[in-house]
Order: sequence, then C-alpha cells, then structure tokens
Amino acid sequence: MQIKLALPKGRLLPWTSLLLQRSGLELSGYTEHSRSYRPQCGNFPDLFPKIFHERDIPIQVAVGNYDLGICGLDWVEELLTKYPSSALVKVRDLGYGESDLCVAVSKSARVASLEKLTSEVETIRIATEYPNLAESFALRLRLRRFNVFPLWGAAGVYPPESAELALLSQTPDSPLDQELVPLTSILCSSAFLIAHQPSWESKDLSSLLHRLYAVGNMEKEIGEGLKSQGRVTRKLSSSSQPQNSDLWFALPDGHQQKPTLEFLRKASIRVEGQFAKSRRPARYASSGCQWKF
Repeated sequence: MQIKLALPKGRLLPWTSLLLQRSGLELSGYTEHSRSYRPQCGNFPDLFPKIFHERDIPIQVAVGNYDLGICGLDWVEELLTKYPSSALVKVRDLGYGESDLCVAVSKSARVASLEKLTSEVETIRIATEYPNLAESFALRLRLRRFNVFPLWGAAGVYPPESAELALLSQTPDSPLDQELVPLTSILCSSAFLIAHQPSWESKDLSSLLHRLYAVGNMEKEIGEGLKSQGRVTRKLSSSSQPQNSDLWFALPDGHQQKPTLEFLRKASIRVEGQFAKSRRPARYASSGCQWKF
C-alpha cells in the first residue's frame, strides 16, 4: 500500500532530512543542494515522498493529495483559522524548527504597545504572509478599522511607510530585522507531523509512523546531529514529551461515563473517586504531569 508523504523545503529541510535518516529511511535526493522534488526511498518502496514549499503542505494534506506531511505549526494554523473543518489531523509535535510568530512595528514609529498604536492610528495596516492569522488577531484585538496585506515574503520591509504592523516569523537563525520591534507573540511554532483525516482513520500508516516514533528522544538525536554538521540552533523541545504542567480534561456525564472510563483506563489514566457522583474526580499524577478533571 502506497503512503504519500509531503516534505518541506527551506528552513525545515535539514532537520527533517536528519529525522528521516535517524528513523532508518534511506532517502536519496532530499538535501539542501538537490534540485529534484521527488526523492527516492531505497528501503521503503511503498513510500512516495515529494517536496513542497512549507506553506503548501497543509493544503496538499487537507485535500487528500498526501496522507502525511511535515511542516511548521504556523502554516497548519493559518489554514485551520479560515477552514476549521479541514480534513487535517495534527499528529505529533516533532520538536524542532522552532519559531515565533510575532507582531512587530518599526522602531521609527516609537510605539511601545499595541494600545498606544491603536489609539493614535485610525486604520491599522498589517503586512504578512499569514493573512488568516492576521485577520483573526485583529478581530481578537477588536480593531475598529484594519487592512491586511497578503504577501509572499519580506513583510518586515513594509513598516512604517506601507504598513503599521508586520506579522512575521522569527527563528534563532533568522531574527527580526534590526529596524523592527516585536510587540507581542501570537504563536510558538515548531515542525509538526500532520495527516489527512480519512487516511488517518482508514489507512494503515503504522509502517512509517513506527519508524518516525522510534527515533525516541528527538531533541537529543536531532540536536546532536545538527551540531555534528556545524549548525547552530537553540535548545530543542518537544510537546510530545511530558512537561511539568497541568493538563485539564473535560469529561462527560450521563451514559458516556462508562465508555469514557474504559477509554482512559486503556490509556493508563486512572480516575480516582466516584466519577458518577462528583463533578471533580481526583487528580491523577503521572510522569511529571498533573491531570485535572
């Protein structure tokens, strides 16, 4: 059975290539210097990979052209913000390629906060590669008047003459232009494994998923690999690893209680106390996490 995989070019390519190598996939033609968009996998004949611009991968996966894809969370959220019912499943945070999607203003504008800017300018112009996220941000901020200018790069050059704000991504290797000042961050992004929902529900993807999951501590594996290549990157993190934080669960009552308890038991989550009688069952602590119900 063929598995179609959409791979990113650009900034995520070195990390993703190393991830695939560490997972045991013998992929040729997937390097920074390769001119081919169709790499070949020598030891996985059923794998059909193809390289795309990162921003196109969520679309390709959502419409079903590809079963799985790897891209930044920022592009996933850009699609889901406008099309929340898209057939897209966020499978796993891969723990590399971190970036911050931030709102920035020109230093020459001498604006210290969004509140000050909105009080001084009647119509806020926002230049960005993420028009859906920009519109959502403006609506959350309750801006009375705003215009979003969709771009294909270089949003940072628009303020202050052609836009008051720029919504753009900054990474450890590519910080903001020195003429810009970040006002707020709206999204912390990293590389995500995503899936086409019908493929996820009906297609056996385990042969590939097991290989990717077998990498284990991706922070250590990929981080050490990048250092050996002379690359500089900040400390990687993966939300798939347990964090010392609280996770809140909303649980149903009524006839759904029994199957829910069975589902949680299979997931090794123990709910203590009388679930049927209490609206707040006891917490269950596991691997540094506090599960709140």
